[in-house]
Amino acid sequence: MRRNDKKYTINDIARYTGVGISTVSRVLNKTTTKIAVTEKTKQRIWDAVKQFDYAPDINAQRLSSRKSFVLALIVPAYRPGVRPHAFTDHTIIEALRGVEDAILKTKYKLLLIFKNDDFIEQKEYLKLFREKSIDGMIIWGASFKDNYISELAGYPVMVMNAYNSEDDKVSYVGHDNLNASFKMTEYLIKKGYRNFCYIGARLGNSIAKERREGVMQALKKHNIKLRDENIFEGDFYPERAYEIMDGILTGKKHKFDAVITVNDSTALGVYRAALAHGKKISGDFALVGGDGVDCFGEEVCPLTTFRVDCFKMGRIAIEKLIDQVEGRESKAFKILLDTELIIRKTA
Repeated sequence: MRRNDKKYTINDIARYTGVGISTVSRVLNKTTTKIAVTEKTKQRIWDAVKQFDYAPDINAQRLSSRKSFVLALIVPAYRPGVRPHAFTDHTIIEALRGVEDAILKTKYKLLLIFKNDDFIEQKEYLKLFREKSIDGMIIWGASFKDNYISELAGYPVMVMNAYNSEDDKVSYVGHDNLNASFKMTEYLIKKGYRNFCYIGARLGNSIAKERREGVMQALKKHNIKLRDENIFEGDFYPERAYEIMDGILTGKKHKFDAVITVNDSTALGVYRAALAHGKKISGDFALVGGDGVDCFGEEVCPLTTFRVDCFKMGRIAIEKLIDQVEGRESKAFKILLDTELIIRKTA
């Protein structure tokens, strides 16, 4: 509680605690320097802040540092019939938890932006930087058509989860999808499966492309051919996967003993269609997914999959973005996180 109606400043906090203004500033801004501040001193400063009800002048901080202390997270906007709401995607939710965990330990705030057509057509992504509304940007799930990202080269930007090209102009953090899919396919081969069906997604981003490539490389290594009629293009979501598998099981007798899907949501659609046709997963055919997210709900399908660590990905995205903003990282880079094979009853 304040002692009176006076508005206290950082100078008052410094005088009261007996330390320099720069020390108070480092503690309040959670800035790490070569000169460490003891925990006892930190506590004394925070006690004084509470006692005097001190609040830093954010506008003054921005003017003096020429920073906004705001980081933007760009996620796809909802498009009826095309793209579901962003927060129905379990991988986005988990990544956001990692973002939250990391950013709360800093002086930065998060601005969430839903990317729609106006965001691209009006070049709002550039305006945010030019008007100094943000210091850095994280883009979730770029596709190969997202050419606008190349315009952001030179700005503090992290692309997360899926990248849009092979260039090295913009930094990226994601998972080693090719290796994950390769290991999953090789696991099935070692289990004795030889006739495969693959339900992927349109090759519009790195995840769809690399997961399919991992399957193909594993099959090629073991001299197994995947017939063209057993390759299907979904869209990462269960509704389309259900339609595909329903069509397969309604038509002529299927000629496969294992179904590999691009992700767990696609596997969910396959699982539902199989149940509707009286098929038994792991009995009539094996089923595997990818991502390791809990998207099956009450259906409790013990899915064999590989787990991606989206929490870690979100945390690293924030940490590395701040490194760019604060000048500790100047060159673009790519970080690929390992995945974990999860063996359950479906394969």
